[in-house]
Amino acid sequence: MSEREIAARGLDVAARSIDLLTVLGELSNRASPMYQMALEFGRWLEREKLSHLQLQSCLKEARDLVQPNVTGQEFFAMVLNRSQVRAVGPLFAQPHGSLGRYLARDVHLRWMTLTISCLFEYHSEGFISDVLCAFIMQSSLAGGQNRLSEYRLAHHPMRLEIKPVIDKIVSSIWCNVVNSLGLENTSNGILRLPKELQAICPRGHHLESHTLGLAMSKLRDSPTQVIIESEHLLTNLTLWLVLHFHGKLRVVVSGATVYEKRFGDEEKHIELRSKRFCDSEGKCKSDSEKPMFKMYTVVGSKFDAHMMSGTYDTQMTLESVPRARQPLYKSPVSYPGSAVSRSLKLRTRSAAKKIMTWLLDCNIDNSVDSNQLSFRVLHDVKSRGKTLTVADVVAKVPLIRNMDWDVDDDAASVIFMYQTAPTLEEWLDSKHSDDEMIDEAAASEENDDEDEPIKLLNYFPILQDLLAKVRQSCNCHVCKLPKPKFPPSQGCLQRMVLHEVLFYIAHAIADAFGAPDSSARSAVQIESDDLGVSRILLDAVHPERQAMNWHSWLNTASRVVLGCASLEELDGSTSGDMHYSEKNYFTEARLLTTSTVAVQFGGLAVIAPWLDLAVPISAKGCFGMVVARGQIGIIVKGLDGSSEFQPVEAETAVVQTLKTEEISDFAERFPKQQEPPDSETTIPTDRSEVSSDYILVADGSSLYKLLMRVSSGTHSRLLDPSLAMLKLSQQLPAVTCTHAKSPVVRSPHLPRILKTYPFEDLLGRWSPAPSDNAPTPTDSEIIQQADWDEKGYSIPTPTEAQGYAEKTNHNVPSTCHCSFALDTYFKYHVALALVRDCVVLTNYGSACMTCALEKAYQMEAVNGIDNLDNDRWIINTTARVATSRPKEPSLQNWIRSTNETQSLKRIADTEVGGTSQGKVLRY
Repeated sequence: MSEREIAARGLDVAARSIDLLTVLGELSNRASPMYQMALEFGRWLEREKLSHLQLQSCLKEARDLVQPNVTGQEFFAMVLNRSQVRAVGPLFAQPHGSLGRYLARDVHLRWMTLTISCLFEYHSEGFISDVLCAFIMQSSLAGGQNRLSEYRLAHHPMRLEIKPVIDKIVSSIWCNVVNSLGLENTSNGILRLPKELQAICPRGHHLESHTLGLAMSKLRDSPTQVIIESEHLLTNLTLWLVLHFHGKLRVVVSGATVYEKRFGDEEKHIELRSKRFCDSEGKCKSDSEKPMFKMYTVVGSKFDAHMMSGTYDTQMTLESVPRARQPLYKSPVSYPGSAVSRSLKLRTRSAAKKIMTWLLDCNIDNSVDSNQLSFRVLHDVKSRGKTLTVADVVAKVPLIRNMDWDVDDDAASVIFMYQTAPTLEEWLDSKHSDDEMIDEAAASEENDDEDEPIKLLNYFPILQDLLAKVRQSCNCHVCKLPKPKFPPSQGCLQRMVLHEVLFYIAHAIADAFGAPDSSARSAVQIESDDLGVSRILLDAVHPERQAMNWHSWLNTASRVVLGCASLEELDGSTSGDMHYSEKNYFTEARLLTTSTVAVQFGGLAVIAPWLDLAVPISAKGCFGMVVARGQIGIIVKGLDGSSEFQPVEAETAVVQTLKTEEISDFAERFPKQQEPPDSETTIPTDRSEVSSDYILVADGSSLYKLLMRVSSGTHSRLLDPSLAMLKLSQQLPAVTCTHAKSPVVRSPHLPRILKTYPFEDLLGRWSPAPSDNAPTPTDSEIIQQADWDEKGYSIPTPTEAQGYAEKTNHNVPSTCHCSFALDTYFKYHVALALVRDCVVLTNYGSACMTCALEKAYQMEAVNGIDNLDNDRWIINTTARVATSRPKEPSLQNWIRSTNETQSLKRIADTEVGGTSQGKVLRY
């Protein structure tokens, strides 16, 4: 980036600057133009249980302590120069109005955002909070001259006042700034050391928190010349200087100048002199157990060694873990002993690759009895090659499949072994006593709902072999027992290895969803949480499940990418609420979930790619996600006719869909007329106008419900947009023929009936499920049906209705509902969403209507057994389906009213040709 571009961006950032202390002073002034921003601060303070006086006091002490240099300005340009964009379908993303971003806009306090963000490259929240406290206190109390001891820093009254505020600021900046920056934005040098300095030591050497705070306080207004000597390069201090020092910085290693750059106009010089280069594999040598550093300054013609000195690479710095975003498959887990560590790493990676490869190759089929997007996993060898595989429905091939992680010793290992429930004979032949069997059954029932990692050993012999080898290297008391107990305790090598295998599989699942990188996790977090992988694997292999569920896979992928808690914890489903499909009445179900379509965590969100119904979607690649930076939300129209962005207010939130609106009363009151029997009927192209808008409703502190409202002609309907993908996952049959593609068809003879629907009509009449208001059969009809089931033929009766039954086989549909030829993907997907549980045939303009109608009558129900409603549905489209969006009045008004119209107009114009479905929005 040129100096002119940097200067221009700096002016743009300055033009949008604010003074947070002034904003906080306007909390009681409703007439102030800054009142709305002050109100947002008030909400944040209330949520974090802080007073505005606490925040004001802390910010006053931190004001103007240091200013970012020209390199640091690039960070603010990257963070602040963002606008609203369409993420997927109805969901837009705009910059998140978090405390960290507001601090970045305050020229007096923005150093806090930059300092905290760069230190996350090496350290965790607690360490950084201590650094900020030490820096502020050393600068305020001692003026950077007289050093406050670590003890005085820890017990000073000022720390008690500012520490709670600093903790909240650090947490907010990680969640809304650091964790939302893509790896490519930090790896290009903005928040990382220049490549010349990274090559000196890949691992890094760091000052303790209180020592780093003191060094920062002395160097924020440093003497003219400073020399810092150490055995290794002091990485955390060096990075802070690269972003905040305004003079000339030079780095000399073993007598060689490896880096020299001027960062500003100040006539000051800082020279970092290190004794040695470190090993490229992170094996650093040292002359002493407690390496020292010294900071010199020029006094007259001599160097003064009394500026400061101390130790580095202590237990505190070694235990601190980086919280910046990490590449996929980068594990922080380490094992004792170099030889053992290398061997265990190879084996865990090999096992993870083999299990993930096996999972991707599993055959799957559509799941007809699920209310969520899911597939049935098939373990029958005979079915191979005839159906889809897991690899077909994920967004991309994960990198783990092509990694060189194979270990020769594992080549003969059995990966998966199918287990079935014991038969009665096996149970009776068991050598256990009755009491033992009762105890085992009770224990099994007690833990039946817990998908623990240890249960995977029952199905994956490769894990059994791996743990058997690991047990030989572990010296814990459990592994030394003749018969080791399970599950192993925390710290046991068996537990560490098992959870690291699941960590790699979790990253492979996120990779398959399209994740570009991952949120950082520590070794302790990995050992205590499997990220939901055990549930995914047990769902696939358990004889009573054998399922691939969207909710479970999204849970794991979102946790890897966002670093958030599980979806069950976020949406409150751990309370054991019943699914809406199990409720008897719609009034009980109207606020319950159907599908999770988006997850927001701070300044980052993941969204289901098939939420956009205006572009082609397919079962292939449907298990994916779009990663969006910013706060997601929808565009709504206000009472005054203007349009505004309605965001997901919560910092952490789950967005789910709601059940489609019921229309049975209208359908019964105004029944659809059939086409005249044995007459020519034309199925025209439907070119009707359609409009849509969306409703986003908060249902708790972190749960939001999304509904799509579609209007056409005289009908307006609230729909669940996820049902379209749910129907497509059933792999709908399509009809083709070699005849002329005529839209004319002869309607069938009675008792068969044909009903045709323009889009407006099907919007108001079709229902996702067969009507619950069907007339209750009489006793004679029940008896007749029972006789049919038993004997295989219907009973002739003298009445006209029973005569009709004589002519109609129970497995022959009576009515065919046929749509007009729909001209857009949006109309087609809405039609699919309205026939969720119906028997559907699609005609993509590749067959004449006569063949389509005949094919529909020959179709069997999805589950092979018809219910009392024997109707069939034909959804017709034109040969060339358009990707044009329906009218979005609220969006049109918003584009006209916003000041940042350039990107939105480009989106509105170009997205007619499609969006980045199934692709990650690189951030």
